Amino acid sequence: MKKSIKIIMLILTSTLAISYMTACKNSEETLSKPTDSIETNSSNSTLSIDESKSSSEPISYQKDDISIDLSKLIANGECGKNNDNISWSLDNNGTLLISGSGEMEDCISLNKLAWYSYKDKIKKVKIEYGVTSIGTGAFSDCKNLHSISIPDSITEINGLAFYNCTELVNINLPDGISKIQTSTFETCSKLKSINIPDSVTSIKESTFANCLSLKNINISDNVENIENGAFYNCKSLKEINVNPNNKDYLSENGMLFDINKTSIICCPAGKTGNYTIPDSVKYIEDYSFYGCNLSNIEIPKTVSNIKSYAFAFCEKLKDIKISDNINSIGEFAFFKCGLLKNITIPSKNVKIYDDTFYGCDSLEEINISPDNKYYTSSDGVLFNKNKTELICCPMGKTGDYIIPNTAKIIKSPGFNCCKKLTSITIPNSVDQINDDAFGFLIDTQTIYIQDKSEPAEKWENSWDFRSEAKVVWNA
Repeated sequence: MKKSIKIIMLILTSTLAISYMTACKNSEETLSKPTDSIETNSSNSTLSIDESKSSSEPISYQKDDISIDLSKLIANGECGKNNDNISWSLDNNGTLLISGSGEMEDCISLNKLAWYSYKDKIKKVKIEYGVTSIGTGAFSDCKNLHSISIPDSITEINGLAFYNCTELVNINLPDGISKIQTSTFETCSKLKSINIPDSVTSIKESTFANCLSLKNINISDNVENIENGAFYNCKSLKEINVNPNNKDYLSENGMLFDINKTSIICCPAGKTGNYTIPDSVKYIEDYSFYGCNLSNIEIPKTVSNIKSYAFAFCEKLKDIKISDNINSIGEFAFFKCGLLKNITIPSKNVKIYDDTFYGCDSLEEINISPDNKYYTSSDGVLFNKNKTELICCPMGKTGDYIIPNTAKIIKSPGFNCCKKLTSITIPNSVDQINDDAFGFLIDTQTIYIQDKSEPAEKWENSWDFRSEAKVVWNA
């Protein structure tokens, strides 16, 4: 069943779910007076900074046009971490003011956000000088947020801070931030530009994932760590530019590599046409070509490892040439490559995950070198070497299929989503079927089961999870 949930989530989304970390206080009440850190401007009923009570440091956002209307305040509360003195106020024009000093609280889940009940009303955010961090998940799912002012006092923006802020178009990050944490801007689908300050040394996993409008990224010479998947599925991204003085990374033709050009880290998803991976590359990293628009990719003999999700959602990929020196291909490496019709693995040493080729709707055959130590293919279907385990039937296969009587185990994905087959016959030799192995079949298909009137003891309860195929026992 766990496998079923994983497969459903993969089909419905392109991203990975990530847990929020620590709790956030929720203190909401109707305002009767402004907080001590602000004063009334009687001429326009807006809040302004009381400079006599605030830090003597310069305030970086004084020139912005974000203001809060005192006559229309609807709620306030506290959001300081470890009892730090930070408060928030919201007016019914959708402006959120965050003021005080210290760190903002992190959040376990969206409903623990201090302003969760009002998140759909938030359109603008103004953070006062003195606040030093933006908490985990602080503005997650604020889908109407389109403008934010961040002061120079902010040195840390935690993970998921702007996750799924789908109206956010531009953002300026202040100098002094050293790390952009996991999924900070993930699924900000309208984000077109962002400045990455020279102070940033680390960009974490999924930081800009699914930022569909982002067109280019500039990496300074101070960035020392870019985690895999930091820029995956940015459909408009055509180039990643690395400062030539960077000691850890380089870019070539808009592609991101490690400094030795032995690992390809990211192909911008907006790239089209054909691409030959350079001969220096040994590793194709996790998510490196995820969602890219390339139609043909050639992998040189120098490459030994294709990692997880490396070519997932390459929906225009028609042909990929894999060398005979590949040692391993990661899980879901070719997930949802919908135009791939066949794939040949010439290597005799390659190890493959069971779900490496899952989700390729047009894939008609998987061909394995006869010299391979671990696997074989028969009629385009992937088995272990002695054909006792059926691992994966390609989803584009058609007609009637009879499982050979050498098979004892049907693994998952097995025949999951193989909706183009007319029928599948399971011989008496099969005494174990894993979860989902016959899942998601349709009502025009038939499963014939020989010499059995009910599932065998080692057949998982969800062996035919959500299948509508007709089952004929004792066939």
